[in-house]
Amino acid sequence: MPVEMHIASAIVYTPPGHVDSVAARVREHPPIQLHGSSPSGKLVVTLEGQSSGDILDQVAALQQLDHVLNVALVFQSIEPEEDTAHAVQP
Repeated sequence: MPVEMHIASAIVYTPPGHVDSVAARVREHPPIQLHGSSPSGKLVVTLEGQSSGDILDQVAALQQLDHVLNVALVFQSIEPEEDTAHAVQP
């Protein structure tokens, strides 16, 4: 079976007063990447893995963080690993 690369984006919702602390905790969970945040309580993240299960495990890890109210999966793409290897070359 060919290896796949799953890439997903999500919004992490937190109370406005906890954006910075949640952002710091998100940064401790590679391969989750934080791309931005809003003082209103939204953080934009991307998730990567070799299966949908990997993505769901990362969503579950985010949901377990203190002060996370919700994690909304926005988009998921599945690409064959060989396609993603070619796309990343400088």
